Amino acid sequence: MSGKGIYIEGSNWLQSNGKVLTMISKIKDSAFLVKFEDSPPFKTYSPNIKNGTVKDLSDKTIYGVACFGYGSFISKVHGKHTPEYEVWRGVVRRCYDAKAPNYSTYGGAGVTLCEEWHNFQNFSEWYTKLPKYGAGLHLDKDLLNFRATEYCPANCSLVPQSINNLFTGGFKTIVPRRKDKYLVQLQMGEKCSNGNKRQSFFGYYKDKQEALEVYFKHKIAHVIKVANQEKDNLDERVYRNLTDPVWVRDYINLLASGHEDNK
Repeated sequence: MSGKGIYIEGSNWLQSNGKVLTMISKIKDSAFLVKFEDSPPFKTYSPNIKNGTVKDLSDKTIYGVACFGYGSFISKVHGKHTPEYEVWRGVVRRCYDAKAPNYSTYGGAGVTLCEEWHNFQNFSEWYTKLPKYGAGLHLDKDLLNFRATEYCPANCSLVPQSINNLFTGGFKTIVPRRKDKYLVQLQMGEKCSNGNKRQSFFGYYKDKQEALEVYFKHKIAHVIKVANQEKDNLDERVYRNLTDPVWVRDYINLLASGHEDNK
């Protein structure tokens, strides 16, 4: 239907997305309450209705797999993405956008997003109720269950950057070979005078297994130390894992298992 300001209750308007928008009632001035066949009622404005530009927020327009959804959560405040939208869109991208820089270790490796979280509103409902929401922490899916391949409420928690740093990089070769010996060094959170991360040196060893034992002794101790420092910022289940030497060693071995030098 089209016409000059004819917005009759119950009238149908075809939109550019191929869907029919049904008029429910006038709210005020140019604002109307409308709905698509499978959507809840929502507000829009007469120019959008007439021009056919009203969008169905249930359409999976985000990387072809996810939707914004209907609800109270918004994507921007004063032109800047909200924390929940920034996090959610980033997760969707690395799981489903083959052009994402880290796709190979997420979507390319079989990591997915649970169906519930394909809707931004559902993710935000969970995310904004976390105890440390708004504290600048990072979404993590591995430290509750390091074999998890799905982002979902059961697998995810918030962690500080210092915790994430414990398990990023450095596992391509746990104890690199230098001529006839194996080198043990790792980052312990220290920095050089120029601000770069500093590697702490723990010696050369002829026996690879001995070198690995030295590495894990110091690495596990460092993980536990940082976990204790960040205890108040951690889910208690994550804290238990990070202070369990067996769990930490198993996780590092898993991270390193794909690299030939560690076999």
